[in-house]
Amino acid sequence: MASSVIPHFLIFFLLLIIHLLLPLSAIAQTYRNVTLGSSLSAIADDNSSWPSPSGEFFFGFRPLNNKDIFLLAIWFDKIPDKTIIWNANGDNPAPRGSRVELTVNGLVLSDPQGKEIWKSQAINSSGVSYAAMLNSGNFVIASRDGYMWESFKVPTDTILPTETLEINGILSSRLTETNYSKGRFELRLLSDGNLVLNPIAWPTGSRYDTYYVSGTNEANPMDSGSQVVFNGSGYLNIVRRNGGIVSISPANILPITEYYYRATMDFDGVFTQYAYPRTSNGNQSWSNLWSIPNDICFDNSSQLGSGVCGFSSYCELTSDKRPSCECPPEYSLMDPNNKFGGCKPNFPLGCGVNDGSRSPEEIFEFRELRGTNWPTGDYERLAPYNEDQCRKSCLYDCNCAVAVIAIVNGRCWKKKLPLSNGRAGLKEIGKALIKLNKKSSVLEVNFSSFTYEELEEATNGFKETLGKGSFGIVYKGVILELGSRNLVAIKKLDKVVQEGEKEFKTEVSAIGQTHHKNLVQLLGFYERAILTDWAYDCYIEGRLDNLVENDEAAMSDMKRLQSWVYVLVLGADSMMSRFRDKDDESLDNGSSGIGRIEFSPECNHLLFFKLIRMQSKQPTPLAMASSSFSVPYLHFLFLLILLPPLAIAQKYRDVTLGSSLSAIDDNSSWSSPSGEFAFGFRRLNYTDWFNKIPDKTVVWYANGDNPAPRESKVELTINGLMLNDPQGNKIWEAKHIYTRIPSYAAMLDSGNFVLASRDGNIWESFKEPVDTILPTQILEVGGVLSSRLTQINYSKGRFQLSLISDGNLVLNLIAWP
Repeated sequence: MASSVIPHFLIFFLLLIIHLLLPLSAIAQTYRNVTLGSSLSAIADDNSSWPSPSGEFFFGFRPLNNKDIFLLAIWFDKIPDKTIIWNANGDNPAPRGSRVELTVNGLVLSDPQGKEIWKSQAINSSGVSYAAMLNSGNFVIASRDGYMWESFKVPTDTILPTETLEINGILSSRLTETNYSKGRFELRLLSDGNLVLNPIAWPTGSRYDTYYVSGTNEANPMDSGSQVVFNGSGYLNIVRRNGGIVSISPANILPITEYYYRATMDFDGVFTQYAYPRTSNGNQSWSNLWSIPNDICFDNSSQLGSGVCGFSSYCELTSDKRPSCECPPEYSLMDPNNKFGGCKPNFPLGCGVNDGSRSPEEIFEFRELRGTNWPTGDYERLAPYNEDQCRKSCLYDCNCAVAVIAIVNGRCWKKKLPLSNGRAGLKEIGKALIKLNKKSSVLEVNFSSFTYEELEEATNGFKETLGKGSFGIVYKGVILELGSRNLVAIKKLDKVVQEGEKEFKTEVSAIGQTHHKNLVQLLGFYERAILTDWAYDCYIEGRLDNLVENDEAAMSDMKRLQSWVYVLVLGADSMMSRFRDKDDESLDNGSSGIGRIEFSPECNHLLFFKLIRMQSKQPTPLAMASSSFSVPYLHFLFLLILLPPLAIAQKYRDVTLGSSLSAIDDNSSWSSPSGEFAFGFRRLNYTDWFNKIPDKTVVWYANGDNPAPRESKVELTINGLMLNDPQGNKIWEAKHIYTRIPSYAAMLDSGNFVLASRDGNIWESFKEPVDTILPTQILEVGGVLSSRLTQINYSKGRFQLSLISDGNLVLNLIAWP
């Protein structure tokens, strides 16, 4: 009796000792099964998890980079970086304090307020008995009848040995290495038996063309693939319906008893099988055993989408067959934390508003990338073309961002942004020419730099004022340091605002960078944070303010109205050579940001400055626009744009030269004699309309694509009708068909607004219809009516009526815009 008791006591004692000697991780694993009602909380505590019996896999919360958001996940726990192989809520990370609970309906993940984030979708309606984290890495929810849910049945980006991918099964890559949202690539087993890789039109689920196909779809359905099996030995196979096996893995695989295995659809689009030593010393990492495709940079060639690395970047394969993404010169990452998210240019694109007066060679330059191409970004192909022709074609094309020249066949491809499917290392491609804006500013011109004290001395303390403009005051000065006594005009920008300073520098830069014997020299600059002064060479002995000092009418005007004054100094003693000179850079009727300048073949020097004037009833320089204003030995020609007070609903038949309207209210108009039509500003546009109809139906407009802001002004000048914004920038002009100067304008009773010279009409609104024609109006061959975009948007729209050369009247749908 006693002998039978002692062995039981000894057995109990030995079990107690063994229990005390077990490691803490084993003690924490009290139960193999997770019981109904059990829960875990999202806190920064690695113990908030359910382990597998072996302790190799854990199910629970993993903190992401932001320690306050968590992923409900399964991970390798014995690997130092705790590699995640499944997650429930990658698209919706759980905030701190969230909770996952095993309920009768399955697993439910809720935020701290109890709002559901995720739940397991059971494959049958049997009640839950328990859950378990298995040694295979599979987390299961079981009922009395078997498993009702498994993580192996809903994989995310990884499969493990003993896991199977069925027909229509999917592995979705994560978005980046640290962002577990669904990403840009998928592995799928199609119903035809093929295993394929697809790029995704992120963030939608739309798929682009495949870049890998296993070729396991056969004419006989029984020979087609039916499963992808990651077997217990570490081999990945496609199993055919007839039982045949197509191995994806290489022939020699390391023993699974010595290595952990996983196969992952990586965020960079490569499907890779990895191995990790089970007896790691902590300094090792996952080894790449094999991967598909062989070259993702080249193989991912869908005609749509950005490519592997995102738009406007390019892909280069590394030695371990991983894609490396780079930005072209002077481009940078869209997201500094995501090298696969594409690139953007660090400079303005296309041709700027003020670039028309400068040659493209002044504005742009090229950087070369050898063997690089964006094959799906072409909008034009030129052949046969050499490199110089290709370079020049792109240089003079505002849409061209990159030109690629081929070595073999002499082809040139022009590409516009965004660039797509970029790749490097292509032998058949000579080079990509990346078009960049030159790093230029107004200060890059070779000016002299004056100190503020030097300019103050030159102007005798800024004492003598020549004029005042929107950017500052112009002073008379004398510069002595240039070897002789040089009269200068110094413009002092003392009310600096960002837009004004930029516009002023653009204006000065246009003159400073233009070199011509007939254009006054820009000598230098001084600049500091809140003050900018510019010096201009007057080039002649004399006072610039004589231009107004000797004109009493002009002197009486000096307070209300601003005018641009252009001064052409004509030599009286000898005739100069023609303005255009083959050896000099020429100007085409003016310079950028300044306005229109009419040059004479005999012009000697040119200077501009700003004055304040107002309208006068007495003769002013405008009356002398076509004649000379004489002072001893010099002739001066004034081209003024006068801005008289608002003319409200004029009833005159003729609109006289110099008349203007302001965009202030709907009463700013010129009416036809009958009053049936009016020409002027409506709330949205510069238009003609039926004046006697209550809704003032618009029948013609000038600027539907570019509505004018309040206080814009339209004026009848010697150059025609000019519509300018409040800053004087041109919005629209009536380009008359003859070179004659208009004498007057008129709003006719037919609804036709005309500009007329002594010899007849030189411009008519009837000749440039928009969306409407009226009685007595004719549409000629080649004539077009363009619909507006919407009922209230007067931009050119999506439909056209045109009379084509074969005599047909046709309606067309337009590829807007």
